[in-house]
Amino acid sequence: ELANLKDSGRLLEIIEPFGFSEAELTDLTTDELCQA
Repeated sequence: ELANLKDSGRLLEIIEPFGFSEAELTDLTTDELCQA
């Protein structure tokens, strides 16, 4: 469902009032981010 919100642009509408922008939306997965 989160992917659907992101694809439709609705996720950005939801998070913008909290100070987030498109720059914070990433395509990385938790596995990719946690590799050290």
